[in-house]
Amino acid sequence: MHTRGAVGAEGSHWADQDITVLQLDDDGAFLALAADRLEAESDRLGVLSTTDPETALEHVETGDVDCVVSDYQMPGMDGLEFLEAVRERYPDLPFVLFTGRGSEEIAGRAISAGVTDYLQKGTSNEQFTVLANRVENTVSQRRAERRAREVHERITDAVVALDDEWRYTYMNERAEDLVDRAAESLLGERIWDLFPFLEGTALGTGMREAMERQEPTTVEAHLEAVDRWYEFRTYPDENGVSVYFRDVTDRRERERDLRQERAFTDALLEGLPDVLYAFDHSGTLLRWNDRLEAVTGYDATEIDAMGPLEFVSPNERSVVAEAIETVFEEGRATTVESELLTADGERIPYEFTGALLTDAAGDPVGLVGVGRDLSDRRERERRFEAIFDNTYQFTGLATPDGTLLEANETALEFGGFERETVVGEPMWAAPWFSEIPATRDRAREAVQRAAEGQFVRDELEVQGAEDRAIVDFSARPLYDADGEVDLLVLEGRDISELKARERELRRQNERLEEFAGVLSHGLRNRLGAAEGHLVLAREDPNEESIGQAQSAVERMGDLIEDVLALAADGRVVDDPESVTARAVLRRAVESVHTDGAEVTVDCPAGRTVLADPERLSELVENLVANAVEHGATSTAADGEADPVPTVRVALEGDRLVVEDDGPGVPPERRREVFEAGHTTSVSGTGFGLAIVQQIAEAHGWTVGVEGSSLGGARFVVSGIESADG
Repeated sequence: MHTRGAVGAEGSHWADQDITVLQLDDDGAFLALAADRLEAESDRLGVLSTTDPETALEHVETGDVDCVVSDYQMPGMDGLEFLEAVRERYPDLPFVLFTGRGSEEIAGRAISAGVTDYLQKGTSNEQFTVLANRVENTVSQRRAERRAREVHERITDAVVALDDEWRYTYMNERAEDLVDRAAESLLGERIWDLFPFLEGTALGTGMREAMERQEPTTVEAHLEAVDRWYEFRTYPDENGVSVYFRDVTDRRERERDLRQERAFTDALLEGLPDVLYAFDHSGTLLRWNDRLEAVTGYDATEIDAMGPLEFVSPNERSVVAEAIETVFEEGRATTVESELLTADGERIPYEFTGALLTDAAGDPVGLVGVGRDLSDRRERERRFEAIFDNTYQFTGLATPDGTLLEANETALEFGGFERETVVGEPMWAAPWFSEIPATRDRAREAVQRAAEGQFVRDELEVQGAEDRAIVDFSARPLYDADGEVDLLVLEGRDISELKARERELRRQNERLEEFAGVLSHGLRNRLGAAEGHLVLAREDPNEESIGQAQSAVERMGDLIEDVLALAADGRVVDDPESVTARAVLRRAVESVHTDGAEVTVDCPAGRTVLADPERLSELVENLVANAVEHGATSTAADGEADPVPTVRVALEGDRLVVEDDGPGVPPERRREVFEAGHTTSVSGTGFGLAIVQQIAEAHGWTVGVEGSSLGGARFVVSGIESADG
């Protein structure tokens, strides 16, 4: 039997109401009365009535029914059987058993079957008021629970709901997965019975506090069973609590890693000897390490009120401000050297490097910088410069391509130019090397070889401001951390004097070899003559033979003395003295056996020259002796009695002149007269003029022979330096 509002009935208004009530009763008249009274009690209710349980089930199947109101005693299917049929399909659909025959037995069975409410019909209209309220409340609660369930199912957190008796009333899938239990096995059970270990834990205490105080609580706890950390948020209401929990293990691990990283960073920053700092665009310091306080003497409170430029000496603030502006405007790291100003006014040389500080989005938020004390480096640089610039060696630094980076003062002073002239240019293009093409090419080659990792050493002739020098040159490669050639150390030691001594030694050795040959030859000749005269004397003893032998032996002694003198006189005069020329010349003339020759000395009084006085005297003695000997020889050859040679000794400017009136020296023989052993005299050794030349060269002078106005030979020693300047 269908009554008002049956399925498919036209003009039915139940579907337009907020709550659709399906009413089942075998009494059609009562159904009509109940529908009118319920709809009169609340305009939210729309009643759909039927006397047929099967039809009622069809209504339920549509899903449009919000609440079922059923009688108990009905033919075919009673109210409890109908309840069980509904519960099989819709376990939580509100179901009110509204019966005229109530009993405790029926009520107990209904509750066991899952009835939502139980109400007797009675005879007064008040029962319909109660029924309408029960329906509205039941449906509202069900809708709220359904909305909560839908929300719970949408969120990613695990959610459980507990009633005020701590019984499970809801659990979403995430919670099922987390506890590894199906919701059906927990619903209706007390949480403390299932999980007694929660008593006294942070989670258990937090849930009880939320229930008792009716205030939300949040607790993080570690679940040993799964070895994970969870955040539990408990929200109370009058019906119990809802507990939301999520796995925060990853978050806690990130936080732990962040704490460890921050602790490591803090330890690193505080352990460094450098000053570290950060400030924003307005100049407000955001962070600094303890080193800043230790170096400056300011405490944290004072630093917090200071700006970055207050740590810089006033005369350098504009430079530092410009560097800061470069970082903010161009976004590139900038380095500047300045003095750090301490609280007590001390100024410490520092190198500041600043870079742009950005947030996670890459937006600039300030500047982060590091300040490094340059005191030790400046001291090392000072010491290096002291060594670099005060060594007698030429020293420089160059890049592997030969670009000169630095040259010491010794090298610059030798070249006679400023540092800026050569620094930044190829080394071989510097005037030391470029003025001599062969040197330039060898210098370039040395750099190329050193850049390949070789240690190069060579002797180079280099150009100085006043003269040239021979240097022992070397190019040594220096390597960086990767083993690549990074710098070239260039060095040059002036060995000009050493090379001169080597040349002089070779010259002397050559002369000694020459002298040894002459000496050997002369001694053999004189020894042979002496032996011959001795043989004659043994065969026919007579004074003449013995005298000739004695003369030969004496000439051998003279020869040995001359050779020894020649060897000694070849030594270079390193430290000449200021000597009075006139006195030396006169003393030399007086020491010569002139045999009555007329010898004059022409030298200004007080004239001084630089010379070794003993060897100068020896030079004059040999020239005068040679003039007397050859002048006398030439006169005797003319047949005149008592020949008187004329010899003139004079100092003319930087020249010493000794001339005679003898036969002179033919032009073709003027070079050979200075050869050791050369003589035209039977009594001479042939070493006198060789000794003269040796002494002259030892002083740096030259000697030559030319024709004399007196008619004989004129020997001229040139280059004599005056002691008066």
